[in-house]
Amino acid sequence: MALTMTKAATDLISMLKKQKFPDEPKKTYWNILTEQIAEEGTWDDDLIDQVKEEIANWLSKLKKNDLNNLWDESESADEYDEDLPDNETIIDELSDELLDNVLNKIEDSTPREEYFIPEATSSKKKKDEDDDFDDDFKDDIFDDDDLDGFDDGFFEDDDRY
Repeated sequence: MALTMTKAATDLISMLKKQKFPDEPKKTYWNILTEQIAEEGTWDDDLIDQVKEEIANWLSKLKKNDLNNLWDESESADEYDEDLPDNETIIDELSDELLDNVLNKIEDSTPREEYFIPEATSSKKKKDEDDDFDDDFKDDIFDDDDLDGFDDGFFEDDDRY
């Protein structure tokens, strides 16, 4: 069965869940990625570069046929004419695209409320007690006849208007 982009992303996620992170051997790349998105809402550039290298290494170990199948399915292939680029270019382009797929899966699996700051709810006052506005404000300060006294021809002599 031919390797697809979806299957490749799934395989890469499995690899990242198993592979230990070099700076913190008790955690995997997946743990570090999910922690950063949950706490900060974004990823560290150095971490993304390391993950991209891991993806490129994984891609370089694929058979030529599997690599070409991924290339044919990728969005990056549309940017090139019918000429097939060299392996280095293919691996670089595919690693970018697969990295995006993996990061999208992480974002989808992380609840949104975890990495957005919730609104502050420190006050237990009622809304009426909290604001300083007069609730009895009348919006009918002017009568209809009060507006009729204005000169509507103010700008008639000015050509700019």
